[in-house]
Amino acid sequence: GNNGATDFPISLPGYYRKSGYVWPDGSMVLLFLNSATNSSKIFKFNASGLPESSFGTNGTVTHPGRFSQLEGLADGGFLAFNQFGAIAQVLKFLPNGNTDYSFGNGGLVQLPVASGFSFGGLKVYADGKILVAGNQGNNQNRATVLIRLNANGSSDQTFGIVGKVI
Repeated sequence: GNNGATDFPISLPGYYRKSGYVWPDGSMVLLFLNSATNSSKIFKFNASGLPESSFGTNGTVTHPGRFSQLEGLADGGFLAFNQFGAIAQVLKFLPNGNTDYSFGNGGLVQLPVASGFSFGGLKVYADGKILVAGNQGNNQNRATVLIRLNANGSSDQTFGIVGKVI
């Protein structure tokens, strides 16, 4: 950076900033979404505000998905929430931007949600468990939905009914 600011000299036509996460060391990831192409670009910067060269290609990863939130992990990796219609997923990325294939089924977990699910938030507990919050139903009959996953992406069977509370 320069005097507390960093230039972002990358043109992103059709993309808009959707989410970000800052780790305690000052490094960060920023998420940009292109709704027309259903793709996401994720940028990682070090604490000095420079692109993280070990992340993707020159600090950037492009992924075919409509990510709406990123949540950082203690090891420098992160989770991303993806939803398209009735399909809702949590994906896990390694600190270098590669998919963590040991998480869930090939790096992602398909969430057990019904049509009309609306994402509310994603949070990681200190023990690595993952909470996904949202609601589902129509305007007259909305219900809060909480889904908890273990750190490896499996359903937390100790939470609610098979990892889900409605």
